[in-house]
Amino acid sequence: MTIQAPLESESMHSVKGLIAVVTGAGSGIGQIMATALEHNGAKVYILGRTLEKLKETVARAKFGNIIPIQASVTSHDDLQRAVDRIRDEEGYINLLINNAGISTPNLGPPNTRPGPKWSLGRVRDYWFSRSYEDYLAVMQTNTVANLIVSFAFLELLDQGNKMREAEAALRPNLNPATAKMRSWVSSQIITTSSIGGFGRDHAAFIYNASKAATTHMMKHLATYLVPFGIRSNIIAPGFWHTGMTDDVARGIALTGGAVPKTLIPEQRFGTEQEMGGTIVYLASPAAGYCNGSVFVIDGGYLTNHPSTY
Repeated sequence: MTIQAPLESESMHSVKGLIAVVTGAGSGIGQIMATALEHNGAKVYILGRTLEKLKETVARAKFGNIIPIQASVTSHDDLQRAVDRIRDEEGYINLLINNAGISTPNLGPPNTRPGPKWSLGRVRDYWFSRSYEDYLAVMQTNTVANLIVSFAFLELLDQGNKMREAEAALRPNLNPATAKMRSWVSSQIITTSSIGGFGRDHAAFIYNASKAATTHMMKHLATYLVPFGIRSNIIAPGFWHTGMTDDVARGIALTGGAVPKTLIPEQRFGTEQEMGGTIVYLASPAAGYCNGSVFVIDGGYLTNHPSTY
């Protein structure tokens, strides 16, 4: 067998010249993803509801190639404005990362979620007192919005595919080997789901349901988009230091900061390097053969807990 392309990491894992869009990039995992891509040569448009939070991500840019666009993923008007601007400035994108998400709000002070010592009546009141709007807001942002955002950017992703053949000429800064490998890589949607979509050991019913639905929906989308040459893959993270894991982090802090092996076999939360490395890999030629795949990165959490994974 003759090797037709270089096997050096610099070529296989290159994201230089990529045009990417990341939603929910003002903090947490989205900020890590956007920063990692930009630090490795991509140009990244970041979308979020709060401009000040987006500016915090912009401040982490290495080459000045993180561009903020204030937009809500639940607003058609906001999304269309974002699409129009990126079409005017770039004409195409290679990668869309659906990362925006919310958790189910707690009803009360910290650490008041139902536990085994609660009476059944108290458990019943806690959950039954929630409005349908509370539940539906989580499904709207975590599930439905991912589909709407994906459809909003389909034409720009398609243009990204059409630009691949001419990329070497359009971007002379790419070395020939990298340009050749990039020519194999079709446009892609990557969606942040969660290990919650597989787990059933916590009472995060709606959040976990939203992530289970998202995982299946984006695999379904991978099948639907085959005729158009656009891929769809999913990342299902475990615990990272984000606003959504504050309750867990507080509980761990009460025990001296040690993460028990029974909770996470690696006994720690994930790092920026691990999330950044994952997204750079998935965006690179090395992952160009991945489509409809789910990448669980959880330090072994699901191996220790009841799950469907």
